[in-house]
Amino acid sequence: MNRFIRTAVATISLTMMSTAAFAQCMIYSEPNYQGAQGVIQPNDYVKFFEGGEGKSQHKGSEGARTFTDVSWRDKIGSTKVTNGCNLVTWDKAEGKTTHRRYMVDSPEMIANMQKNVATEAAAALCLCK
Repeated sequence: MNRFIRTAVATISLTMMSTAAFAQCMIYSEPNYQGAQGVIQPNDYVKFFEGGEGKSQHKGSEGARTFTDVSWRDKIGSTKVTNGCNLVTWDKAEGKTTHRRYMVDSPEMIANMQKNVATEAAAALCLCK
């Protein structure tokens, strides 16, 4: 019995540690976390456009690992952020463009908990503490 309790405590501890270390930003193609789902890992910058557009990375994304996935261009309908992460999105591929920071889960793409915003997005960066 004592061995069973120790095993259970160790399992719970490992689960808690792995959950605490698990941080990411999730994007969905539809509102209310429906449709296609994508995962952006911590400190990854994903361009939703091909290379010729927006010659440099967006300000604030310098030093992040960079990936390209054009299938998400202007198709984010909702987002979830976990364990201290923020999702930053940019509207256009050009360097100087409007950006939005999602600090909490946003079923209707409510940026900074202020107002509904369009799903226009040319790039996204997942920033985690």
